[in-house]
Amino acid sequence: MGRAFNIFTAFFAAIGNTIAALTGAVVATFTGGCFFGALGAGWMSDKYGRKLTIQMGCVWALWGCSMQAGASNIACLLIGRIVAGVAIGILSMVVPLYNTEIAPAEIRGFIVGLAQQMVGLGFIAANWRWLLEQGREEEAHKIILFLHSDGKDDSTAKSIAEKEFEAMRDTIRAEKFVRSRKISDLWSTPAMLRRTLVACGVQIMGQFTGINVINYFGPQMYKALGLPANQLLLVQGIYGAIGPIANFFFIVFALDSVGRKKPLMFGAGMLVLLFSALSAIVASFPPGVGNPNLAAQKAGIAMIFLMSVVFSLSFGPISWVLASEVFPTRTRAIGTSAATCANWLLNVLFSEASPVALQKITWKYYMVFVVLNLIDFFVIAFLFPETKGKTLEEMAVVFGDQVDVGNVLDNGGGGGEDVKNHGGGDEKGSM
Repeated sequence: MGRAFNIFTAFFAAIGNTIAALTGAVVATFTGGCFFGALGAGWMSDKYGRKLTIQMGCVWALWGCSMQAGASNIACLLIGRIVAGVAIGILSMVVPLYNTEIAPAEIRGFIVGLAQQMVGLGFIAANWRWLLEQGREEEAHKIILFLHSDGKDDSTAKSIAEKEFEAMRDTIRAEKFVRSRKISDLWSTPAMLRRTLVACGVQIMGQFTGINVINYFGPQMYKALGLPANQLLLVQGIYGAIGPIANFFFIVFALDSVGRKKPLMFGAGMLVLLFSALSAIVASFPPGVGNPNLAAQKAGIAMIFLMSVVFSLSFGPISWVLASEVFPTRTRAIGTSAATCANWLLNVLFSEASPVALQKITWKYYMVFVVLNLIDFFVIAFLFPETKGKTLEEMAVVFGDQVDVGNVLDNGGGGGEDVKNHGGGDEKGSM
C-alpha cells in the first residue's frame, strides 16, 4: 500500500501538480460522470432493455479504466474519470432496477443487496418485464418459469410462476395505456410525488450519512486523529474490508425479515452518536499538540470503523432496494434514474467540499453529519412507508394508488380483478 501511495505521489509530481490541489477535482469529476450516466440510464433502459443497457455500461467502464491506467497527463486522467463515472452511473441505476424486477417480494432485499455485495462479478442475464413491455410474452413466460423452477419439473413452483406471470402481465397491460417517459409523471399525483420523494430522499440520505467522505478522504480523517503517515493507507484498507462483511450477513440473515424502515432509523440514529463521539475526540485531542493520545486515537478509529458497519446494516443495501421498488412499471426506469441522479449530485457536492472542510474546520465538519442524520431519523420515522414483503404490483396499495382497469378490459387484457388488486397502473388516488 505504501508503494502504491508513493507511485501516486510521483505521478502528480511528474505532471506538475500536488495531491492536495487536485483531490477534490479528481473525485468530483468521477461522481459528476456518475450523475450524467444515471441521468441517461432511465431512457436507455426503457429504449434498449435492462440487459443491453448494463452491457453498454460495462463497455464504458472498460474505456474509462483504460484511459486512467494509461494516463500520462492530468487531462487524460480526468477524462478517464468522467468516462468511468458515466459507466458507474449507468450501472448503479440499472442493476438495482433490474434485480428489483426479477426478485420475488419475500427475498427482494437480499437479491438487491447481494448485487451491491457482488459488484464486478456479473449479473443474471434476462429481463421478463422489458420483454412483456415489448410484446414478447412467450419469452417472458419462459423466463418466469425458469426463475421459479430452475428448469426442474416442479408442479408447485410452476403453479406459483403461472400466477405471478399473470399478475405481472395484467398489470403491465394496464400500465401500457398510460405509459409515459415524461419527467413530470414523477409528481403528477400525490401518490407519485410521495414515491419520488421517498426514492430520492433515501438516496440523498445515503450521502448524508457521510460514508463517502470516509471512503474518499479516510486517510485525511485518520491524520486528524494523529495517525502517522505510514499507517494511513493500512488503516483505510482494514476499514474497506469491514463494510462488505457486515453487509453480507445483513442481507442474508436480516434484511427481508426486519424490513426497510427500522434499519434506516437505526442507521441514522447510530450515526448521530458516532459522529458526535468522533467530533468530541478530535476536538479534545487535536493532532500536533504534544504526543498523540493513543487511547483517543484508537477510539476515533473505532468510531469510523463502526460507521462502516452501521452503514452496511442500513443505508448501504436498503437505499438501493427502496429507491427501485417503490415505482410502478410505467415510471420505474425514469424514477430510479432520478433517484440515482440525486445520489450522485450530492456525492459531487461532498466530494468537492469535504477536502477543504476537513482541512479548514476539522472536527466541526463532523457536526454537519450529526445534524443531517438527526433530521433523517425523524423524516424516516414519520414519512417513510414500510415496503417489506410487498410485490411490485402490491406497492400501489402502500402508496394509495388506484388502477383504472377499463382500458384493459376494453382491449382484451383479461384478468381485470388481478390488475385491480395488484395496482401499479394509472394513479388517480391520493396518499
